[in-house]
Amino acid sequence: MQPEDEPHEVKIQSLKGQVDFEFASKILEQAAQSAGIQREIGLDFFSDHDIRTLNRTYRGLDHSTDVLTFESGLADPHPIGDIAISVPDAQFQASLRGVTLDNEIAALIIHGVLHLAGYDDETEADKAEMQLQMSKVAEQLGIQIDAHWTSLQDHDEK
Repeated sequence: MQPEDEPHEVKIQSLKGQVDFEFASKILEQAAQSAGIQREIGLDFFSDHDIRTLNRTYRGLDHSTDVLTFESGLADPHPIGDIAISVPDAQFQASLRGVTLDNEIAALIIHGVLHLAGYDDETEADKAEMQLQMSKVAEQLGIQIDAHWTSLQDHDEK
């Protein structure tokens, strides 16, 4: 059992770095706490090739994506799951939105945490609810993200 003030451990693996891991760790911890998650979450950063492989293997979609979540399906004390983020996709989306990479990484982490908390964005109603929750969490963390944030996956070239 972990102490009350440290509800979960943050594990981050890196592909060579442009990611501020201290910032990402803080966002993950705070977003999980805000979403009521009291269990460990793994956070991994990947290349386009590796995230595409994961997307193809686990979702049957043969293209890169910005963020994937994997629920462990195990009960406490096991981790609730993992969040996988594509650094190149995050960089691309940050440039399209006109925000910093840290800002886009924060949005992707919050999005992933909310998926692990049970939110989905498959229907328009679910997407609107996810965006509302993302905005609430971001506001609690003092981060500015677009109230209508969504993945920008309708691109062929990066």
